[in-house]
Amino acid sequence: MAQYSSLYPDYGFDTHVAYGTQKHRDTLTSGKQAVTGIHRTSYKPIKNILEQKEKVLVHICCGPDASVPLMDLKKDYEVIAYWYDPNIQPAAEHEKRFDAFVQVCEIEGVQYIRGEYDVKNFFKKIK
Repeated sequence: MAQYSSLYPDYGFDTHVAYGTQKHRDTLTSGKQAVTGIHRTSYKPIKNILEQKEKVLVHICCGPDASVPLMDLKKDYEVIAYWYDPNIQPAAEHEKRFDAFVQVCEIEGVQYIRGEYDVKNFFKKIK
């Protein structure tokens, strides 16, 4: 382990040989790149890290049009859909489209965030 310590100094292998130290856990939590070739991939914390998908935030302004891109992106990413479109008028139409967006997210099992429907600011910015 002392020799591996020279390759992976962030883990402190020269002072310990187990996963249980705080320094080792802290280094592992920095992501997939923290897993080395000497880690056992069957060890649950390592396995969980390797199975994690990167997150991607996708701006969506029309629910049904997003269904295929969401399906495709879910293969490689943990998708978070962001609904924002103050351009949709009137408010009743905006709500109708938002409801369709929510349905698509629920069908696809995707988290979503609703942006503010700030029509006054939208018109002020495009003026």
